[in-house]
Amino acid sequence: MKKFIIYFLVGFFFLSCNNEKKNTQTMEKPKELIPREKMILIITDLQLAESLVIVKQSQGKNGMYYTIQNYKTLIKKHEVSPKIFKESINYYSYNISELSAIYAEVITNLSLKQSEAKYK
Repeated sequence: MKKFIIYFLVGFFFLSCNNEKKNTQTMEKPKELIPREKMILIITDLQLAESLVIVKQSQGKNGMYYTIQNYKTLIKKHEVSPKIFKESINYYSYNISELSAIYAEVITNLSLKQSEAKYK
């Protein structure tokens, strides 16, 4: 799980490294923006699903298959369309402070889940 958190933080770092042009521009808020709290839950689930894909790949299984299946399952579970999810993640990516706050909550959620798993 520690490796997962390291990979997650490295990925977050790369998301935060936007070019200067992007930081000076503003992005219009999508009409159907996924609310912050719901986005936290979705990204938490995505990170957990990604760790499952990594485990499957280490077992010699097709990681792309599991990535696609997990994505479809999460979109259905959270009742959002792929289009709305993409627009929302793009919007939050342009708003780095908001995205950072979301990921801080995601990390908290993942840490809690890790603690719960240790004591089961």
